[in-house]
Amino acid sequence: FLSRLPSTRPHPNNWRPQLLLFLKEDGLAELAKELAVVRQLKAGKGLLMVLGLLEGQLETERPRAEAMEERIRDELKRADVPGFPRAIIYRKGRLGSTVSTLLQSAGLSQLRPNTIFSVWPQEWRHKHSQFWAFLDRLHRSSRQNLSLLIVKDLEKWPLTEGQTGEIHIWWILSDGGLLILLAHLLRKSPVWSKATLRIFLAVEEEEPETVKKDLDKFLYKLRVTASVEVIRLGTGELGTVGEEWGRQLVLSGKRDPQA
Repeated sequence: FLSRLPSTRPHPNNWRPQLLLFLKEDGLAELAKELAVVRQLKAGKGLLMVLGLLEGQLETERPRAEAMEERIRDELKRADVPGFPRAIIYRKGRLGSTVSTLLQSAGLSQLRPNTIFSVWPQEWRHKHSQFWAFLDRLHRSSRQNLSLLIVKDLEKWPLTEGQTGEIHIWWILSDGGLLILLAHLLRKSPVWSKATLRIFLAVEEEEPETVKKDLDKFLYKLRVTASVEVIRLGTGELGTVGEEWGRQLVLSGKRDPQA
């Protein structure tokens, strides 16, 4: 069956995030929270691969890897998120090359990850090695033309159903509509189904009314309901703002008292 699947990329309208999540042994404590976010995003559908990374020798660390893989499997089951767990042993100093190999070989046929799910390192100012490892992973993922989904302030992510806040998209750099798709998928979750979507679009030379009309038409074709606000920047400011904000999706939720 898999051999008969087309090898070409799916049409953009049919694109969905197929997630790959890297995990080191000291990150197991945060896995439950990460899977809660994944569940909201995917509603239990699509591909999810969780790869645990262990430093050591294959000959001696196999029992430890098996225990880690079982722990990941238990967390997936507890979160009610279908996924494929695997623990990988790498030699000291070979983490970067191991990640590159996994990015190229993970999955089979069309069942391949297209998006890397990661959490912004909380102590990056103090643990420089952790931060540089994080940046290296993002760089290697980008070179493989994979999308990057980075969650900041994971501990503040709402988990209670019936949020009535807003989902803000700061669309400053063109991403083909990825942020809009992610927000649309999140709103299918009971947690965000009552939230409203607002898109802030930064322009420099274009006419705001024309740009707003084009984006409204684009949203209509996608069947996405959202309010659009166009922000006019001065000449040369778009590059500076883009470097600072990039592509951001900001979630602001509050519990519905009647839910």
